[in-house]
Amino acid sequence: MTTPSAQASAPAPGTSLPWTQVWLYALTRPSEATYNILINDPAAKPTRGLLWVGLTSLFISLAVLVVRVIFGPNMDQMVDLLQRNAGEAARPISILIVLLCGIPAGAVFAVLGTVIYTALINFTAGALGGTGNFNQLVYLFSAITAPLSLASTLLSLVPILGCLGIPLAIYSVYLDILAVKTVHRLDWVRSAGSVLILVILGVLIVAVCAAAILIPLFTTMMSNSF
Repeated sequence: MTTPSAQASAPAPGTSLPWTQVWLYALTRPSEATYNILINDPAAKPTRGLLWVGLTSLFISLAVLVVRVIFGPNMDQMVDLLQRNAGEAARPISILIVLLCGIPAGAVFAVLGTVIYTALINFTAGALGGTGNFNQLVYLFSAITAPLSLASTLLSLVPILGCLGIPLAIYSVYLDILAVKTVHRLDWVRSAGSVLILVILGVLIVAVCAAAILIPLFTTMMSNSF
């Protein structure tokens, strides 16, 4: 039974919520009722959600870059590669190239990845009898992906907290399934199938690619050891 305090704290249908509340409700109050309120927000446009994904990716890339510059040799190696034949005077230009090319490219790939991921799941859910649409699904996925990717990245920067990335990834899959269930009005089994089919397919592709790289390497190492 819903208490009066819970009713008072819930957003009213048709209310336009700021992004902070959208993220908060998407992550901390996951339910079909909450997600229906979010997708019926007058400001619930796919461009708004994808903007969150892009800006979050920019922030994450910049934060990771700063950490690597301060604590790791990766950036120095990248810059040294760019300026190998140009001399020490080219170092500021090399850093600028990394900043101007690497960070925006990461944001573009994050947005494209979200669009492709949503399109594939939307197609699968529709094939399983779903009645939702891409715009609502990409908005919910963006509201889930943006804050969770930010949280998982910040946790990964702290070695002792890096292990929390796994439960966050599992929680993300659950939220995606709930989003599909809400948007496409499917049962739990078909909603889970829509998401897990793609997740399993992605794992298999990564496994095949890894095997294609590691098996020849392992064979070469074994042949050299005898």
